[in-house]
Amino acid sequence: MSDVYITDYSLQSCLGKNISEAVETLRLGAVEPATLLLPNDAQRPFHRMPFQPLLQDAWHDVRSATLYLASSSYDMYEIKTPDQLGSPLYAFGNALTGSSPTINKPFAINTACTSSFSAISMAMHRLGTQQSHHAIVLGVDLYNDYTFYGFEALQLLAPNQAEPLGQHRQGLVLGEAIASLHLSKSSHAVAGGKQKHVWRVLSCTHIVDGQNPTGATTSALVLACQQALQLAKLQTIDIDLIKLQAAGSPTNDELEVQALKQVFENLPPCVSLKMALGHTLGASGAAETALLLACIEQHVWPVVDYALDASLGVQLVSQAHPLPFENINTVLLVTLGFGGGHSVLILQKHREAAS
Repeated sequence: MSDVYITDYSLQSCLGKNISEAVETLRLGAVEPATLLLPNDAQRPFHRMPFQPLLQDAWHDVRSATLYLASSSYDMYEIKTPDQLGSPLYAFGNALTGSSPTINKPFAINTACTSSFSAISMAMHRLGTQQSHHAIVLGVDLYNDYTFYGFEALQLLAPNQAEPLGQHRQGLVLGEAIASLHLSKSSHAVAGGKQKHVWRVLSCTHIVDGQNPTGATTSALVLACQQALQLAKLQTIDIDLIKLQAAGSPTNDELEVQALKQVFENLPPCVSLKMALGHTLGASGAAETALLLACIEQHVWPVVDYALDASLGVQLVSQAHPLPFENINTVLLVTLGFGGGHSVLILQKHREAAS
């Protein structure tokens, strides 16, 4: 199959209207989440966008590009009453692309929180078999009552803040994001893009194990990592940085670290972004990939302002404990999702994007 590259990316989130604002906000220490009230007078934090999201601004028009819409909720943010339910999944994607003469009809992908990486995998296959030359993976998840109260009913939400790998972690803090990744068979950057580097997609693997429908399974994540390394033709020592799924779950954070330590004899430096973004569900793979690549380019790490769980033996990369950016060439990214989804993406810095 042909080589595939990430040549551009974008992000709208609680951190800002675009990727530049997001990185600058992260540099300054991120933002406090909003507070949502529950019927019993309890409250939960939520990372909302402090502006009206603009879906049509989430990608560059690229002639003959195929859109892969990754979401766990699609247009649920617009639904306020039961009689509004029932629209087919493709309707949301068609509405997004209706005004664009250069974007093909979209594929709609929902594999819960691994949706974005599933979309990348599907796009890679079509690009590699000459079915298209450009693909846009668009991760979209916006606040809706159904998702928020569903997580609350499962008792998965933190009462105050997300503390990935934290000593006192109590659960997730959800967030919303619109993120895009432009995948191409060409290693040339997209016109109008601001990134310095093009990243080659070396592999993207998925293992489904439903033993724990709402959490991770150690053996499945081990297998996903091993397959990703094998497809990328890499050894464990070739990975410079791991972007964790870690969202603050008392159980899943520990299972993820256990799995990675089974794969890596010496665990590479690890980073989490969910304390700043929140868990953006189906958009999280695209959102955190875009933010991580921008952070590497602009030399910014997140702030970790809480005590880590010493029993896990992982010191998160942060402003207080930075990793030299010149040492980062190959990154491994993990996403985990409801239903037993375990996804791993490996990217490698290709070259300077601008001549």
